[in-house]
Amino acid sequence: MANNVNVILDAASVQVIDTVTNTYRVNSAIGDITLAANESSYQSFAAIATTGTALTLPAATIWVVYVKNLDATQTLTVQVQPTGGVLPSAANSPVLPPGGVYIYWAPLETSGGITAVTLKSSSGPMAAEVLLAA
Repeated sequence: MANNVNVILDAASVQVIDTVTNTYRVNSAIGDITLAANESSYQSFAAIATTGTALTLPAATIWVVYVKNLDATQTLTVQVQPTGGVLPSAANSPVLPPGGVYIYWAPLETSGGITAVTLKSSSGPMAAEVLLAA
């Protein structure tokens, strides 16, 4: 299948600024990271449950996972299953505080990838911004 979608992490950089001296300790330009993809799905306000919400992937293996916790008080657990692996327990998964972001962004579909994503809220219904691409 021909690639018909470019999924781009645009002009990213990593910076650490000393707020006392106002100097950069780290200033590394990552640049644009592009995946030439076939499929993508985006939800600006995905409903997430405390029991876990298994996301519908746009393909069997995906190469981009972007999740942002939109809740003002709850945390969001992000469980991702790597290709050939198993879905880790919530206790062994990243937990995003309010406003926190999880990113997995592979520029090539040659190795790696994600085959399942489950999101869990900490104490009640909540929302997350989600982008998936393959």
